[in-house]
Amino acid sequence: MRQAVVAMALVVSACVAEPPERASLPDVAEVLPEARGCVLSIGDPRGVVIDTVVTGSAADGVLRTGDIILSIDDVETLTAGELTSLMADRSPGDEIDVAYERAGARAETPLVLGAHPDDDSRPQIGILIRTSYDTIPVADADQTVTPSFTARLAVLGETLVAVDPTTGAWSVIEQDLALGSSWVATNRGIYSLVDEPGSPITHALTEEPVPVDDFQDWEPRRLIGSLGERLLVVVTTDIPEQPGFVNVGIALFDPVAGETLWVTPVLTGFGVPVTAFGAPDRSGFVVVGANSETGAVTGVEFFDAFGSRRDVGALTDLGTPIGWFDGTSMAFRPSPEQVAVYDFADGSIMNFTVPGGMLDSLIAAVGDGRQILAIDGRNLLISDLTSASSEIRTLAENCTISRIGEPGWGL
Repeated sequence: MRQAVVAMALVVSACVAEPPERASLPDVAEVLPEARGCVLSIGDPRGVVIDTVVTGSAADGVLRTGDIILSIDDVETLTAGELTSLMADRSPGDEIDVAYERAGARAETPLVLGAHPDDDSRPQIGILIRTSYDTIPVADADQTVTPSFTARLAVLGETLVAVDPTTGAWSVIEQDLALGSSWVATNRGIYSLVDEPGSPITHALTEEPVPVDDFQDWEPRRLIGSLGERLLVVVTTDIPEQPGFVNVGIALFDPVAGETLWVTPVLTGFGVPVTAFGAPDRSGFVVVGANSETGAVTGVEFFDAFGSRRDVGALTDLGTPIGWFDGTSMAFRPSPEQVAVYDFADGSIMNFTVPGGMLDSLIAAVGDGRQILAIDGRNLLISDLTSASSEIRTLAENCTISRIGEPGWGL
């Protein structure tokens, strides 16, 4: 049976109207002025830093903003969550011994816990805290980040960096970055494509063209994702009997062999494909379609590795996909407050609450079955959805963050 295809009117020139940025976290560099003093959080937590001391509390006059709490009653507190858990076993009026670091020097002090103003049965030290990490400027990000399902490429200003948010490791891949309108990473490299008729697919770092075939008589327009070492490409072809309109499809292209493996036309009503998330086991991918004028999501479908649609239910009803949550399940965002995780293996759905500090942010799944990333203005954040503490770590601070890509690359 012949598949229906999308017929779309063109705007200005003979090309598909410019879709939104393919990454789950879109380009914000153009709406924010250039950042100064961008720093990256690295490595393991080193203690709990005090952001605020509450006037009149047990800590007032003893602890200071900037102090790093190292332990409570000789129990190490490397994270804010660990400190909070320790306090759950205390009561107002209990005396605790606090070890802390101030200006590089270690000190200890006893404190008598007060009562929380909203619940007099809960103890309170009287401090607002966050987990402390070492930080470095972007230029000093010289660790080797191994390509993996949790590692990511990111663009900070004009620098392409690699980050593994689960370990806090960063490395600079390319400075003074000049990439085309779309780029993706595969298990073998980083590729770029400018949305202009006849433009070649190139190696993003060397700008050398890759070998191509005729894309089965379709025109490559935009890179939207990868499946292992292969590229997922939006392709179009003119409709002879309808001047100014094109059919739209998705192609799987091998950039090493220069071979188009298949082209699947997009069904009517799906919209323009803007993002594709390749499964960790390379068995298939989830693709997102959007309205070419508004950017609103109009379709979400699952394809196998051969380009055939699989009926797995109404994925659009789950919200906007934000990436693979783990090896078999995809994370969706049905509302600002919620993440829904759909398991393609058994069709089950788990729901998680988005931490309060990420409600207004653009988020993406890390892929480790626990955590999500978020761009909040100039900051890159990470939080564990499965943790009751909902603690948020700042991975990059005061940075112009214009891209967070999908996992996979080869250097």
